Amino acid sequence: VVVAAAAQHQFFLVRMFGGDSDNNKKLKVVEDAQAARERRRQEKEQRENEATYGKAAVTIQCAFRQHVARSEALKQRRERVDLALESISFLSTRQYFQVLKWLLDFYDPHEDLSRFMCALTPIVDVILLKKPSMSTYFGLLLNKETMSDWIKQCGKVLNQCASTLGVLRDTLSHHAYAKTIFSIILTILDWEKWKLPRSAQRDKLCTVVSMSMSSSLNKQVFFSSLKTYYSTSLMTLKPRCSTVSHAIVVRLLNKLFASPPCQKALPSFVCLDFLLIPTVVVEMLKVGEEMQFIPDALEWLLQSKQNTEKLISRVSLDVNDCLYFFGNLCSLLRINKSNLLIERDGMKSLIQTCLSLCFDNEKGVSSKRHNTMTTDHPILGNCCGVRISRSILDVMPRVLDQMRVLWSLTYVRALMKDLWTETDRLLGNGSNQSTSKSATSPTASTTASST
Repeated sequence: VVVAAAAQHQFFLVRMFGGDSDNNKKLKVVEDAQAARERRRQEKEQRENEATYGKAAVTIQCAFRQHVARSEALKQRRERVDLALESISFLSTRQYFQVLKWLLDFYDPHEDLSRFMCALTPIVDVILLKKPSMSTYFGLLLNKETMSDWIKQCGKVLNQCASTLGVLRDTLSHHAYAKTIFSIILTILDWEKWKLPRSAQRDKLCTVVSMSMSSSLNKQVFFSSLKTYYSTSLMTLKPRCSTVSHAIVVRLLNKLFASPPCQKALPSFVCLDFLLIPTVVVEMLKVGEEMQFIPDALEWLLQSKQNTEKLISRVSLDVNDCLYFFGNLCSLLRINKSNLLIERDGMKSLIQTCLSLCFDNEKGVSSKRHNTMTTDHPILGNCCGVRISRSILDVMPRVLDQMRVLWSLTYVRALMKDLWTETDRLLGNGSNQSTSKSATSPTASTTASST
């Protein structure tokens, strides 16, 4: 009875839950379902990838066709401009205005430099006119139909000239281009060079337009391009930049300094960028033009401790920049015959800081050295972490010649005046008479210095 009951119970269990063969069938069904689901997922991913690849292929083909179409259209536009420039001397003012508009629409300084220089010829010819004329490019300002378009185009020409300076190289042809560009910028900013017939109403109009041109000039681009050009052209053994270009630049900077829209930006550029160009002051002094912007720039530098710290932080990054600035500062001291510049508050401290940055081997110019490799610098000697190149080696003799002014008796006296006064006091000769003798007599100054 027990055996029969056990057998019957097992029979019912098999009937309810199935045996081993049924479990295998269920597992197989589950595995087949999972495999089918995975196969469908992979097929879906494949279809999506094929669709993505198809869209990408269409996008690439579309972009390439657009590039080819733009290149072809640009080629045709350049051919049209070239054809017009072949007879530029025979174009009317309106026709020249239209050709210049075509060129400015696609102008690229790297591709269209010579084309742009040729297009500027009629504007340069205005400078050579001896009598006022209404038939020049600037005469379009007095035409109501073209006035607004001419102002916009003139602003574009101004900024394109500024950006073109940054791509020029140290070649004779590019130096000629630079002279043309400087002349164009100065002419556009100075309405008196437009050679238009004078009248009170026209003078007021031209003055307002000239001020708007100064405002439309991108100062950051112009100052950056100017520094790039001069850094490239002066970092050579013998600079080939013409003195005419230097004279135009001095007049241009004086003009910008007198213009209210540029008065705030110019002093910081002069102190933080322009005076860091090697021997630029020497080259500017050769032309005999008065640099009216220099005194006010130095005033901006010395009147605020924050401005001086900006300069120190800038030149402390590279010893060569510090030497360039210090050399230009020495050139300014040399032309200051009345010796008032070195007596300015903060000037002696600035000179001492520059000397410390240049010649202190313990602190160095760069506080973060990435290696311990030493180099032989033409001025500093054997030093660590200083950048040396062929152009730097070429320019350093001229920088050293700038600094020779510090070895003159006048500036040795001025820089060590406090030391000599203290020496006289310690020697018991601190009276006003002995102090004046030590400041004026070479013998007394030599004795005090040796003491």
